Amino acid sequence: MATPRTRTRPTVNSDMGEGIGLHRFGNDPELLQVVDLANVACGFHAGDPDIMSATVAAAVAHGVRIGAHPSLPDQWGFGRRAMVLTPEEVESLVRYQVGALTGFLLQHGAELHHLKPHGSLYGMVAKDPALMESVAAVAADYGVAVLGMAGTAHETVCAERGVPFVAELYVDLDYNPEGGLIIQRTPHATDPNAAAERVAQALQQGTVRAQDGTELPMRFESVCVHSEPPGRRRSPGRCGRRSTPTSPPADPAEDPEDHPSEPAAPTERTDMAEIQSPLPGVFYRRPSPDKDPFVQDGERVEAGQVIGLIEVMKQFSEVQAESAGTLEGFRIDDGDMVHPGDVIAVVAES
Repeated sequence: MATPRTRTRPTVNSDMGEGIGLHRFGNDPELLQVVDLANVACGFHAGDPDIMSATVAAAVAHGVRIGAHPSLPDQWGFGRRAMVLTPEEVESLVRYQVGALTGFLLQHGAELHHLKPHGSLYGMVAKDPALMESVAAVAADYGVAVLGMAGTAHETVCAERGVPFVAELYVDLDYNPEGGLIIQRTPHATDPNAAAERVAQALQQGTVRAQDGTELPMRFESVCVHSEPPGRRRSPGRCGRRSTPTSPPADPAEDPEDHPSEPAAPTERTDMAEIQSPLPGVFYRRPSPDKDPFVQDGERVEAGQVIGLIEVMKQFSEVQAESAGTLEGFRIDDGDMVHPGDVIAVVAES
């Protein structure tokens, strides 16, 4: 078992284990190399017994502390749709999911480190002290901290009950003018530079900029990066931690004087066409596991030619090339989760 990381600067936490069955979401293996805390899905919005066990084992191997990430019972909506619940119902939901995770912690010789509600449950208990009382009660029973937003019921209820509280800063979710999070049903890509700038501003000035430009006061001890949105492999590194990008960054145009015998490389290819995902799902390059890929890197494709399939709820949709040319390469691995607009492959038009 690796030794848990200790840091005097803010920790980095990420939501993990957010898959189900054969479907995997996010970049957990890469993020486990750079984060301090893993918030593990407990089965209600994502996660299943095998994924929970594997995620806990991987976190233990990397010395990452593990927290429970309980959700509303809404796999279809990924826990991002609010529900009308009583405090008793919230406590039962949270206690049930934390109990499931602790079984796998026991299996792999780890301890529960913290508790952090997911999605709409996170927002609901931030606004409603009675509901937050239920979350704090479970955290108190396990003797662990709660991760949440400063200045909300997350913090005030924990203070009243003597439950340790860790305030968070989000780099990949926007804030509204009131300081609340804007949670989208479909996550968007985050510019790593913008993420780094937000952390720098929060550290240096104690503020973040809301979506409308309002400057908001911000106290935090941990930085949250989400695992599932596009571009997430790069964000933690830009926030001050090392990271493994999906692919090497493009080199800037070189000075021809540095290499007089070689022409300077062009900075942009104007004849390249991206094939983007039209919908969320799991991308496959083969019509079935025992078949060859629809197309290989370097092969010519015609407009309308099928290059892969996207599976959504056991239904398959074709991904087609929009123009003729040479397939320069895939940007998504076989079996990866994709979101609308993700670049699947690039074609050199001809």
